[in-house]
Amino acid sequence: SEMKVALISPFIKDPLGTKIFYDDLEVQKVFSNNLLFLQKGQTDVLDSPTVSFDKVSPVLYRGRVEGARRPHVIVFSENYSPEWELSIGTGNEGSTSVEPLHFSANVYANAWYIEKSPKDYEIQIYYKPQKFFQAGLFVAALTIISILFISLKKRRDEKKH
Repeated sequence: SEMKVALISPFIKDPLGTKIFYDDLEVQKVFSNNLLFLQKGQTDVLDSPTVSFDKVSPVLYRGRVEGARRPHVIVFSENYSPEWELSIGTGNEGSTSVEPLHFSANVYANAWYIEKSPKDYEIQIYYKPQKFFQAGLFVAALTIISILFISLKKRRDEKKH
């Protein structure tokens, strides 16, 4: 494979030019786009099960997949982020050991390629950074309650003296 890198330096007034050295360059992959190629006419490889879901909150969706007989793709039309997590459950039995492959679809959306799944199963799509927000909210509420408690106690002690 080949990669071309074009570096741009700031404009300088010296007509003879100036040497600019770039140091510690780093190249990182932005998306993990694992592609799936099909031969022409090989449309029976991907099965399209029936997917239904409910939006519980902006960061949590629960749904049901029915009729999955072969590997299939679930597309979630929300801005792509590797932090979206799809977990698969089989109802009363809890979650399965199926690990879906997460990639971006349609240039912006999240998608999961699921290879080995039960015929009918439940899904949950959750935005993982929400856990940090909830923990921060708890700490903030605890801090406010503590400050109120301390100030009320201090005020009560001042009235006694």
